[in-house]
Amino acid sequence: MLLSFGNPKLFSISKPKVFDVLDPFLFLYFFTLHADQLNLVLHSYTIRFNNLLALFLLLALILRFKEKLISFDRKLVWGLFAVACSLFISFYYSPYRTRCFYFCGWFGFTILCYFVLPYLLLIHLNTRKIIKFYFLSFMLVGLYGCAQLLSSFLGFVDPFSVQFIVEGKIVRSNAFTYEPSYYALYMTPFVIMANLHYLLRKGHDFYIFRSMKLSHLLLINFFYFVSCSTGALFAFIIFFCLLLAFKIGSLKKKVLKYASLFSLSFILLALLLPAFSKIFFLKFFTLKFFLHHSFYERWCQIYNCFRIFIHHPLKGIGLGGVPIYLHERCVNGDPGYMFTLVQEQVVLTAPNPVKFFEPSNISTEIIASLGLLGILAFSYLSGYFVRFARQALRSKNLNHDQKHWILLFFVSTLVTLMVWQFSQGLFRIYIWTHLGLFFAFLKKESELSNNLQS
Repeated sequence: MLLSFGNPKLFSISKPKVFDVLDPFLFLYFFTLHADQLNLVLHSYTIRFNNLLALFLLLALILRFKEKLISFDRKLVWGLFAVACSLFISFYYSPYRTRCFYFCGWFGFTILCYFVLPYLLLIHLNTRKIIKFYFLSFMLVGLYGCAQLLSSFLGFVDPFSVQFIVEGKIVRSNAFTYEPSYYALYMTPFVIMANLHYLLRKGHDFYIFRSMKLSHLLLINFFYFVSCSTGALFAFIIFFCLLLAFKIGSLKKKVLKYASLFSLSFILLALLLPAFSKIFFLKFFTLKFFLHHSFYERWCQIYNCFRIFIHHPLKGIGLGGVPIYLHERCVNGDPGYMFTLVQEQVVLTAPNPVKFFEPSNISTEIIASLGLLGILAFSYLSGYFVRFARQALRSKNLNHDQKHWILLFFVSTLVTLMVWQFSQGLFRIYIWTHLGLFFAFLKKESELSNNLQS
C-alpha cells in the first residue's frame, strides 16, 4: 500500500516482490536518458548508449507480452497518426527531402522508444517499480552532477564537464548532457514533482523516500541548481504561477509562503555573491534580456521561424529543413531575417555551419517545420492530454492518492513543456519519456478504478 489513507484496492502501485531479469536494464534505460555524451559515432551518425538499451527493452517486451502490447488508446493513436501525416506531407513538399527523411525517421524512432516504450513499460509491468527506478535515476544523476561541482573545488575537473563558473577550475554541473541547460531541463519534471509532493503531502511516501522530509527536498533542489541555469529559476517561477492559477484548496497560502522563502534565498545569494548571480541565474534580468547573447540568439531564431511560417504557412519546410533554409538566407544576405554575428562569421569558415542555425524554441520549430498541419496535429494531441488529465482529476472513481499523483505528473509536465520553450529540439527524449509515463499512469489508474467500480 502506498499511503496510509484511502482505499488501497483502488491504487495499483504495490511493492514489487520478485526480481525481474529486466530490472538492471530498466534502471539503466532511465539513468542514461540524459546521457548525450555516452555515444558512439558510426559514419557521421551518433548512436547513444540509451538508444541501444531502448531497442533491447522494446524487443524484450515484444517477446514477453506479444499480442498483449496492442492495447493503445484510440484517441492517442489518432493523435499520433495526425502528427505522422503532418510529418509526411511536409516531407513530401519540402525542398530538403533527404535531410527531412532522416529527421522524420529519427522522430519516429524517438516516439517509439521514448513515448511508446515507457508507456508500455508502465502499463504492463509493476507501476511502483517503474516509477521508483525513474525517480532513483534522477537522484543518481543529481549526485553525479553535485560531485562534478564539489570535486572541481578540490582541483579535479570531470572530463564530461563542458562549462565553467571559474574558467578551467570550477565547473557548472551537466552530468553526461551536452551542457548545463540540458541537465536542468532533464531534472525539471522530477524536481517539480518533489516540490509539489512536499507542499501537498509532507511526510508521506515518495517512492524513493518512505517519508518526504525537508532535507530530501533541499537535496533535490540543490541537485537542480548546481547547473547554475537560468532555466531552473524560470521553472520555479512558472511552477508558482501555475499553482496560484489552479487554486487548489488551501494550497495558496503554502505557495505564497514557499515562493517568499524561495525569493529571499535568491536575494541572499545575490547579496553574498553578486558577480556570480549576475553572470548565471540573473543574467537575462541584469543585462535587460536582449543585451545577453544567449537570449538574443534565441530571439533571432524565434523571429526567423515565424518568418518561415509566414512564407510557408500550410505545410512548413519539413522537419530538419529550418537550419538549411536559414543558412541559405544568411549566405544570400537576406534582409528579411535576423542573424547573429557568430552565424554570419561561421557561414564561410565552420566545417558544419548548418548546426548554428538550429531552432531555439519548440513551438516555432513546429510551425516553421510543419506549418498549420503540424500545429493542428500537435494541438489535438496536447488538448487530448489536458482533457484526459482534467477528467481524471474530477473523476469520482479515482481516490485521493491517485489524483495526487496524477496532479504531480500533470503540473510537472506543464512546467517542463514551458521550460522546453527555452531549449532547442523536438528530440529531447527525456521529455517524451515523462509524457509516456504520465499518459500510461493516467490510463492504468483510470481503467483500474473503472473496473473495480463496475
